[in-house]
Amino acid sequence: MKKGDIIIANYGAMFPIEEGKIISVDGPIIDVLFHDGGAVEKMLTSDINTKSVNGSPIGFWSEEAYYGIS
Repeated sequence: MKKGDIIIANYGAMFPIEEGKIISVDGPIIDVLFHDGGAVEKMLTSDINTKSVNGSPIGFWSEEAYYGIS
């Protein structure tokens, strides 16, 4: 993960996906600025691209992983 990477937030069927951009990286902690609300969310890099136990797509994803960009 590096500054400028796009993060996709999938909160589930009742909510639209949100796109955000990494604005800072401090070791395993990143700050993501989400476009819709203008909120900055702190998260661990280990929370990105982590599949749930039941295979649900809910969570935080890199742009490449969410859209299948290679």
